[in-house]
Amino acid sequence: MLKINVLHENRLVDTYKFDKPEVFIGHAPENDIMLDALGVAKEHAQIEFIGGNGWVASDRESRTGTCVNGNILTGFRARYVLRDGDVIQIGKFNLEVHIS
Repeated sequence: MLKINVLHENRLVDTYKFDKPEVFIGHAPENDIMLDALGVAKEHAQIEFIGGNGWVASDRESRTGTCVNGNILTGFRARYVLRDGDVIQIGKFNLEVHIS
């Protein structure tokens, strides 16, 4: 199970729980997590379950980028293996990752 707490300016905005292998993040309403703000691309980032590696975050070639714990994901399909407690930064949003 993957739980994501979405914070904006250090305030909890929403909590999501997922029991599926892919989670899409962006400002378009068809995303699993919609972040409606400047600096967030229509299809900004994704989190996916990769078997033995667990959950992996990647940027979907957004213009403003995606960071995990301050590490910028750069390059085509750059990935970051997530651990419980990691924080994904997209624009002014922080997404706290909880893996169980």
